[in-house]
Amino acid sequence: MGAIDSRDMTSISREVVRVFEGAWGIDEPIELIGNVENCVYRVGDGFVARATENHRRGVGELRAELDWITFLAQRGLPVASPIRSHNGVAIEVGLGNELAICLFERAPGEAFDQDRHWTAVR
Repeated sequence: MGAIDSRDMTSISREVVRVFEGAWGIDEPIELIGNVENCVYRVGDGFVARATENHRRGVGELRAELDWITFLAQRGLPVASPIRSHNGVAIEVGLGNELAICLFERAPGEAFDQDRHWTAVR
């Protein structure tokens, strides 16, 4: 499946904002910056959020991914570390368990610029 249908984006984005305000206490501007397999949001200046539909990846798979990222961060690797909600979990659900919503610190570094960082295969 491709990107989430644009008809659904408004309800998904509203739900993401509602969950952030309640579970993380986030009251920062939230901007949709990507929509392919996940909806990805810039949250203020220091965070990135992700909403994943449960038919794409299950909560168990997402939890394993976040455990791996946390493991890497604890060993000093520059990754976008997950941030636990006020409920003490790294994944909150929304839209009646249809969405898995995560919040991450923005990773250090700069945005990828294909013209600058990509070289053609020779």
